Amino acid sequence: MDSIQPDLSNSIEILGEALSENTKIEVLIMRENKLKWFPYSSFWDNIKGNCSLQKINVSKTDLSDRVLEKMCQYLLNPELKLVDLDLSRNQITDVGL
Repeated sequence: MDSIQPDLSNSIEILGEALSENTKIEVLIMRENKLKWFPYSSFWDNIKGNCSLQKINVSKTDLSDRVLEKMCQYLLNPELKLVDLDLSRNQITDVGL
């Protein structure tokens, strides 16, 4: 039996907006979600105000080079407290890294 995965495209952008103001959440686990590139990119644009994340797991989310570019803009924030980042099993190429 195939599992049905819901389309989280609209929800992921809204989640990014909500997390931008939240300074209490320290762990973000989004693994194993197949997200479309535009909402996924928008998520990283929207979350820029959040510097409290210490752990991010985005393994198996079809993370592409285009999305990684937006994510890196978030990761470059010098105030970010991140200590653990899981990018495994995605579609990142040598160019993206």
